[in-house]
Amino acid sequence: MDFRWPVLAGGVLAAGGAAAGAWSYMPDPLYAAAIGLAVAAWGGAAFEATWRRRETAALRQELAKLKRLQSSVESEVSVAKDSMLAVHQALSSGGGAVKQRMQVMADEMVVLQKLVSRLQSTAQGSADPVIPIERDTKGLLSNEDVLALVRTAVSDGVIDLYLQPVVTLPQRRRRYYECFSRISDQRGGVLAADAYVAAAEAAGLIAPIDNLLLFRAVQLVRRARSQSAQVGFFCNVSRHTLKDSGFLTDFVEFLEENADLAPSLILEIAQSDWDPDDADLARYMHSLAGLGVRFSLDRVENFAIDGARLRRRGFRFVKAAAGALLCEGGPNAHSLKRSLGLENIQLIVEKVETERDLVELLEHDIELGQGFLFGAPKAAAQPVAA
Repeated sequence: MDFRWPVLAGGVLAAGGAAAGAWSYMPDPLYAAAIGLAVAAWGGAAFEATWRRRETAALRQELAKLKRLQSSVESEVSVAKDSMLAVHQALSSGGGAVKQRMQVMADEMVVLQKLVSRLQSTAQGSADPVIPIERDTKGLLSNEDVLALVRTAVSDGVIDLYLQPVVTLPQRRRRYYECFSRISDQRGGVLAADAYVAAAEAAGLIAPIDNLLLFRAVQLVRRARSQSAQVGFFCNVSRHTLKDSGFLTDFVEFLEENADLAPSLILEIAQSDWDPDDADLARYMHSLAGLGVRFSLDRVENFAIDGARLRRRGFRFVKAAAGALLCEGGPNAHSLKRSLGLENIQLIVEKVETERDLVELLEHDIELGQGFLFGAPKAAAQPVAA
């Protein structure tokens, strides 16, 4: 509080009172004025002394608070040093206790993240299922552990089906879905694709995973068509499946008996896996295309594309990453889209992650997009309707 104005007011009042008293006893005005000034000086000094004492007391209180705060900070620093020392000693010993504690902390984070996702979903009034965490297993699971999970998932037929939307632009309406296979890590999350694909390939399990994924996709198509939903599903088939003549023969026979499902299936083949000179594959693709199955050339990096040849093989889509199209020295996206369109092939730009990328793509008249900007992959727990 500022005491200067009360001090001034007190001095003025005291001076006035002293002058009035002196005037009543001695009619000499000069003497009365002198008495008033003396009393005013004394009163002002008294008031100022009081003000100074109060300020000093307030400063002492603040100083005491600072000392207590300093003591608390020193205590926290001491605890932190002790904790750092303990961690350092544990790491130096290299024992399994640290790894075990890290595992426990990772599990706790999974629970917390799932809880947060559920709360956000509830707050937004969304009926979408909670998205399990796609976990990077590096440093947490060994290659043997990952392979064991893959073998169990294949033998038990529990490959999870995840869907990511392909949207029309600029409206962002969901037009298709891409199917992904995911494997549960039995700790509330799913293995990141990069974590198990290498192990599955080394063990010769990619083809069974593809087969299970197609089986789940066909089930999904049945449910979608039961709702009169006209929506297509992209399913990736690896080079191992493309070489599996037994599976391809069975798949053609299955679709011949279920011809109504074929138009909703779009088989994705990576550019690096497609051999245009493979006569056996060409025969199977011709049979599937005749039933209504469409094909998509995926993960395109070489843009010297023969659109007419793709069309003759049943390709109706080409997918390329936004980064490959928008990078310096990349192809002209508008020209690529136009040339493919002349062959009745649609260009889909995937891995669209930012609004800035989207703006650039719209400048090239791109009409179909896919990426986290439009939706992350989600478990296909419910029938899908367009």
